[in-house]
Amino acid sequence: MSAKAKVWYRSLGEIQTEIEDLRIAFNNRCSELGRSSIEVRQDYYRDSIARIVHESNWQEGIELELGRTKALANEAFERIVFAGGPHLDVEAALGVHAQAVREKKAAKVSVEELAAYNLSATHHYMAIVVVECMLRNTARVVLQLRQMNKEAESKASLMLEERAFGDALKALDAFVIPYTDGLRDMGEVFRRLLEGGVDALKHPMKVQFVHFLHRTLMMGILSSRKCGAFRKIPVHIEGNPELVFPPASLVDAMMHEFCGEFPVLSKMVIRNDVLMTAARVSHRFTKIHPYEDGNGRMSRVLMNLILSVVHPAVHLKANAKGKHRYGWALRRADRGNLEPLAALIGMSVRDAYLKILRSLGI
Repeated sequence: MSAKAKVWYRSLGEIQTEIEDLRIAFNNRCSELGRSSIEVRQDYYRDSIARIVHESNWQEGIELELGRTKALANEAFERIVFAGGPHLDVEAALGVHAQAVREKKAAKVSVEELAAYNLSATHHYMAIVVVECMLRNTARVVLQLRQMNKEAESKASLMLEERAFGDALKALDAFVIPYTDGLRDMGEVFRRLLEGGVDALKHPMKVQFVHFLHRTLMMGILSSRKCGAFRKIPVHIEGNPELVFPPASLVDAMMHEFCGEFPVLSKMVIRNDVLMTAARVSHRFTKIHPYEDGNGRMSRVLMNLILSVVHPAVHLKANAKGKHRYGWALRRADRGNLEPLAALIGMSVRDAYLKILRSLGI
């Protein structure tokens, strides 16, 4: 091997530098075109979901032609429920999805088609969970700053609070979210969250949200009592008898711990560490293996949940080479080395930016 040859799993620092340069180029190009980079990323996200779903399902041996996956992904987007209020309306969203699944089963779609439809809907709702967590975190910061103001009467803190509030609402302008209680706009949503106090906002990620995403993912595939319900039985991975998962009796406690330690979804907090954060969250979920089925797909949904705060959502290639690298990186992560998995995720982020920039004439 020549001195100049690069080993992909040892190139995390170099990949991070390339991605930051590409992110800046993307933001600058959006400014030149008079569009918010957040809005443009959302546009590309919808267009990329079919490929993400296609590759993630193929990782699990669920093979469906890409054109059909695209049709199902678009249909899933059109069925997303929208309402108004201060909290994500999980039951309303699940009700709409359940009706769609019933229609699919009545039409006798294949298991592969239903899996593609469900995973597409899960990715759409994943973006909504991101916004909910960002809102809750920003509300917590504002309340903490208000407390600082009371104690120090700091004009600088007041200015910071106003800026945090304004930036939060500006960043969320591109999203439409299903909320309860019929409030009319983001300002009302945010003010209602502030009424709950700091303690209620301490951990923005909830176990309820993880169950919601799993129920969407597995509805009509697993029995209803197993969708969004932690496993009651031991699990194992075929071909890897050395990999041991926690007993079912500990899953609930470990998932509450997982959500309590979930990273703050803020650009300022995770930007410089977003690849390692995505790798850590995704791998930690697979190590707990909280559900009877769907854990691999859920782990990649959570990976994209982290990435989407700063970067485009991505897929990990499911061809022979991609599967080999992914499996190898997961085994290294099992031994405590997350860098190969973070590098693999970073390579996908870099490729996504390059494709986007080419489409924008860069």
